Amino acid sequence: MDKLIVITFTEEQHAVDALTSLRLLRDQGEMGFYDAGIVAKDKNGKLSMKQVTDKMVKEYMWGSLIGSFIGLLGGPAGVIAGSIAGGLTGATLDFIDVGVKKDFIDRVGQSLQVNNSAVVALAWEVSDAPLDHAMASIGGRVFRTGIKDEFEKQIETQVKSDQETETKLKAEFAQAETEVKTIIQQQIDGLHAKKEMLRKELDARNQRIEANIKAVTRKVSSVVGEMKTTLEQRIAQMRAKQDRQGKLQALLS
Repeated sequence: MDKLIVITFTEEQHAVDALTSLRLLRDQGEMGFYDAGIVAKDKNGKLSMKQVTDKMVKEYMWGSLIGSFIGLLGGPAGVIAGSIAGGLTGATLDFIDVGVKKDFIDRVGQSLQVNNSAVVALAWEVSDAPLDHAMASIGGRVFRTGIKDEFEKQIETQVKSDQETETKLKAEFAQAETEVKTIIQQQIDGLHAKKEMLRKELDARNQRIEANIKAVTRKVSSVVGEMKTTLEQRIAQMRAKQDRQGKLQALLS
């Protein structure tokens, strides 16, 4: 099962180090991630996404699922408007549907104190031990919760809703007075921008899935028995995820 993993730290640099550890564990075939990044809480309790370096943007590009979780974690008073809720696409994904419970959000919120940082990742693991060991060495507190694989389903629903909205707006545009056309066009342009951001998000996710598959494929060649079967099943699941995201990309074309 995929997991939402949150690792809290008292120092931002340790969160940066944790991202490096995630990538190393991925390259070793011990885990994989679809979205991962850093969130920081300032002295006033405001949350913000952190971009580590330009070189790492594609590797750790924020996704809709994580952006929505951080918006939920921050609450109305904790979110910096426009920077968190809905991630890059402006999507608001339903965490009740994917299985994230209030207790998990509360525990993470209690751990993420002011001037603290956290790594947030949508990931899977062969076992908990490698990540737990790596994070303990740099002072990280790890929280996990299993989630349903609903990303593509929820995004598809939103894409279709946006398409219906755009069709209605275009019909209104054709009948509108000149001064109203500008407002309607701005709304249409906003939908197009949202669609383009989602395309970029899906491209980045596919790159990460492919990196996950390559790492697990290398590991498969060095194991036997039940572990080999488990890893082969994980590869099949990731290929299926790629197929679903390919259908989403076609829907956006």
